[in-house]
Amino acid sequence: MKSRIRPFSWDHIIVLVVSLIGLSFNLNESPKQNRALASLSQIIDLGCLDSQPIENTYFQKQTSIRLRGRLCYPPRSRRFDSSLKIFNSSSGKSSVVFIQEQNKQFLTAELPLVPGSNHIQIEWQDSFNAMKKVRTAQVFSEPI
Repeated sequence: MKSRIRPFSWDHIIVLVVSLIGLSFNLNESPKQNRALASLSQIIDLGCLDSQPIENTYFQKQTSIRLRGRLCYPPRSRRFDSSLKIFNSSSGKSSVVFIQEQNKQFLTAELPLVPGSNHIQIEWQDSFNAMKKVRTAQVFSEPI
């Protein structure tokens, strides 16, 4: 029995062309656009955590924030580890923390805010003297 190769029917060609057009739109979607949408929350720079024991106050018009900070003073052995925790006691939410060990810096994922006052607590274990350190920040949120 000979097998015959059948040409595509018009229905098959139309389905194939529409599928390829849809695929090209998905491939052309800009990853930069997705990143921009993912990072709409403002980044608040807390500065040097080990040099400013006072509570800072920030005003925010968004429903979430990201926090950035670092350890600035010697000795060289000071570093962040998995003990770094950031908690919004007003909402009961914690944030995921990304640590950049070589620069002694951190950046959080988005931390949800409640309307009004938000009490943010930053805790870490000082690797130099094994003491628990705490820094606080007050964020007032007035969502748009």
